[in-house]
Amino acid sequence: FLCVLMEPQDELAPVPPLAEGWESPLADGIPDGLLKIVFWILSHVQSLQPGLCDPAFVYVFGVKVYQPTLFPLCVLAAIIGFGVHRRIKHFRGVVGHEVYGRTFLLFGSMMCMAFVANCITYYRQSPSAIIASWIDQWLTSCCAFTFLFCGLVDLGMIRETSPWTRLFQYAGYGVMFLIYGVIAILEYTFGALGFALAGIFYAFIIAISCPPYLVMEVYSLFFTRKGPRGACWLIATGLFGLAGALCFSLLGTWLCDTLGPLWDGPFWWFLFSDLAMLCLFHFFLGSHVPPKEVDSDSLAPQLSGYQYHPEMDDEERLRYRGRSVPPL
Repeated sequence: FLCVLMEPQDELAPVPPLAEGWESPLADGIPDGLLKIVFWILSHVQSLQPGLCDPAFVYVFGVKVYQPTLFPLCVLAAIIGFGVHRRIKHFRGVVGHEVYGRTFLLFGSMMCMAFVANCITYYRQSPSAIIASWIDQWLTSCCAFTFLFCGLVDLGMIRETSPWTRLFQYAGYGVMFLIYGVIAILEYTFGALGFALAGIFYAFIIAISCPPYLVMEVYSLFFTRKGPRGACWLIATGLFGLAGALCFSLLGTWLCDTLGPLWDGPFWWFLFSDLAMLCLFHFFLGSHVPPKEVDSDSLAPQLSGYQYHPEMDDEERLRYRGRSVPPL
């Protein structure tokens, strides 16, 4: 699959404008008035999409690599995602280790695919580019969707080890995969119509997942954990995430005109995403992991009077988070 995606292409075939999808056979039978309303909405959404700059590129072993400044950020993201996942899975006695570990694993995976979608295939109207974009957007949405479960677990509303929790998570991943598959078909048929729909759904998943997660964590910090440990890292996570989203959308045109294609919206989106996930890792260490265990080399943490207790379930650990557990 990667060999197909990395075939060098001589010319960039951009996604056609929305007007070119108007005469598609799939539009037959739809009232003209409804089509005009839909295309008017999507045309305004399309104006917020990235890729407004003429992409910069370099040749690496005969392969045209677009937006080369994204490559080190994707490598850094993979290191953060896979490295933190490996670190977090060692804290098996900590509430939230499973959902947070899965979040970082998805982050590393999505950024690896983002390199293919943004640097190898870019925004072309070709099957390989559409498939790469499909998988990239799906992994990104799965990562954002998992933030909801992180917040719910921290509030004690669900148990991360429950079969029902895992079922809802994986069912959500599957539904999003199918939705993005349908959008990919529309993108191949309609051109920019499908591209705009993908942007709408992409933004929708992020909007219903990440801001609610931050709200739940603020409530959890100040009302259930008896002390805002890690609050500064949480604030930094939110600020970096907001800055990246603004650069990717509203400020994209200005960054392109001011800084050029090498430092346009996607570059700052990737950079701030890496920084946000680094801050999230420190938030997890500060608010979830006992101080004695953060610097410990042991892979099997001992009782520290904070969250570990061999006879406690998740709800009991949450109840005693931030204060000493009762003696054995």
